[in-house]
Amino acid sequence: MDDIRIMYKNAGHKHQPTTFLFTESEIKDEVFLETINSILSTGEVPGLLSKDKMLAMTANLRQDFLRDRSGMDKTPDNLKQYFTDCVRDNLHVMLCMSPLNPKFPVRTRKFPGLVSSPTVDWFLGWPEEALISVSKGFIQNFDIDCTPDTKKKP
Repeated sequence: MDDIRIMYKNAGHKHQPTTFLFTESEIKDEVFLETINSILSTGEVPGLLSKDKMLAMTANLRQDFLRDRSGMDKTPDNLKQYFTDCVRDNLHVMLCMSPLNPKFPVRTRKFPGLVSSPTVDWFLGWPEEALISVSKGFIQNFDIDCTPDTKKKP
């Protein structure tokens, strides 16, 4: 939770683009996925920041809030929403999970934000012909100490 607090401060308070890489090997407890699900679904993590810390951070965002949302009242709720929107704009979550893992379907049912909120890139195995074609494109003009026949072999 401490790392997520730091990410939220960087992304929401400091407006720094931040990337959070999370792999399934780091899942020590399913509670981790509940937190990730909240981040992806709502942008908010319950209990992440105390009320005092949230008020202090949003108070520091007043100038940015007035500049970006000039027509809105600077109420605590609007400032908190502005903070959350800044986090959403600047925090990028990268989940690396294998759909072949037997726990994957169970986790996606329990935490639907893992697959419904992000853009999903499925990296599947490449056909041998595609791998050979890409490798030829990279090494055809590369100077390698071998015969031309060896260089052409798959």
